[in-house]
Amino acid sequence: MRRLVILLALVALGAIAWEFRVELERKLPPWFFGGSPHQQYARELRRQYLDATAAGSAWLAAADDALRNPPLRRQLFGLEGAFNTDPVVSWRFPVRRGQRIVIDVSSHEKPVFVDLFEADDLDRIASAPLNATRLEFEADEDEELIARVQAGAYPREAFAIAQRAEATLEFPVQDVTPRAVGGLFGDGRDRGGRRHEGIDIFAPRRTPVVAAIDGVVSPQTTNNLGGNVVWIWSIGRGISLYYAHLDEHAVSPGDRVAAGEVIGYVGTSGNARGTPPHLHFGVYARPGGAVDPLPYVCDAPCGERLMQRQPQPRNGRDS
Repeated sequence: MRRLVILLALVALGAIAWEFRVELERKLPPWFFGGSPHQQYARELRRQYLDATAAGSAWLAAADDALRNPPLRRQLFGLEGAFNTDPVVSWRFPVRRGQRIVIDVSSHEKPVFVDLFEADDLDRIASAPLNATRLEFEADEDEELIARVQAGAYPREAFAIAQRAEATLEFPVQDVTPRAVGGLFGDGRDRGGRRHEGIDIFAPRRTPVVAAIDGVVSPQTTNNLGGNVVWIWSIGRGISLYYAHLDEHAVSPGDRVAAGEVIGYVGTSGNARGTPPHLHFGVYARPGGAVDPLPYVCDAPCGERLMQRQPQPRNGRDS
């Protein structure tokens, strides 16, 4: 009985606190509490007592309902419709660390709110600015997200929505495309004794290798596995890039390099001797260690086939 009384008291206190906050939102301007444009619009509805109208109440309810069980979409897509019949659109989708998610909404409707949430706890992680119809978000982990696009409470216009996943780094080898990627992250090495901590990009010997990001070249220039190597540390991104099996260096320790600058040439140095010329390219996070480089350097359309391939065992040499 005592527990029931305590529970009822907590529920009552929660209701009182919610009513108090709503009353504050009615009396203070929407920007006072900060938050996303969507949150500020919701506060404005309450401030004007429009949450008590059919349209306002339906808008608030639709915003919450859209996050409860949105459809899963694994591929890039385009959606078309009308906000007066579909005032809110939502979907779940997987994202890979290193990808930039871009969502574009084409509509003359104002306002339109574009928000991203983590699927597991519904925490909002990104929002398009007020009156903007593009949202960009760079993922720092593999996870599942929910996107929500919602018009205002009195919508009239049609819409089209497009989503894509972009690479966030320059492709590290000149004059080839991601089709040149062979060995993938996680492939077996040394008869299964270790896992491949990068991707292999095959190209003719002496093909220029470029910095995939602005950064600083580290002191290390050679090692047993990689032969001639270059490490580039990006302070702003918190990652290090590793280039191995170079035929020759084009930079020196301590150099500051810009994305696209030549840092070396494709070769077979280190334990890649006897294999076709290629670049071993790795991405190392701090903290976290080696992560899959493919989403960093390959847009989703070109990478879907490669990313879906299962890691393959390999008994041959190279890092």
